[in-house]
Amino acid sequence: MEEKLRFLVYGLLSALLAGFLYIITFLVQGLAMDPPDMFGILKMMGSMMDDIGLDPVMVGLMFHSVMGTLVLGIGFGILLIILKSNFPLENRNRLLLFGIIWGLLVFMIGPLMMIPMMNGDPLFDLSLINMIAGVGHLIWGPIMGFLVYYFNNKGYLK
Repeated sequence: MEEKLRFLVYGLLSALLAGFLYIITFLVQGLAMDPPDMFGILKMMGSMMDDIGLDPVMVGLMFHSVMGTLVLGIGFGILLIILKSNFPLENRNRLLLFGIIWGLLVFMIGPLMMIPMMNGDPLFDLSLINMIAGVGHLIWGPIMGFLVYYFNNKGYLK
């Protein structure tokens, strides 16, 4: 398989697998809400999409899954394709670092900027809910980096 296509697939697969683990972050965020609501963050994301006749929790989960897997997975793959010309990607620690940076960027653009803009809330609000999201993204990113390293070194899709 062509190298560029392979890294796009690695980005998608790593985002999908890391996204399953990120669901734990949603549950912790919901429990930190006042009053606690295990699916509160997903409801909030779903309610931003207007009422389309579906359960807001499911709409929020679908939105986050599509965004987190397709868009951000392909984005991570593109980032790695761009970086590959300057940095060898066979180094596990380098991919972990790229994952941390990716998770931090996604956290800053998503929960700290885009969601508040859609809701009319202040930008860069470092509330407990957002800090939990930040920790989740800082775990999600390196998991993506490690999975790309693992897939690449195991020779999958070559």
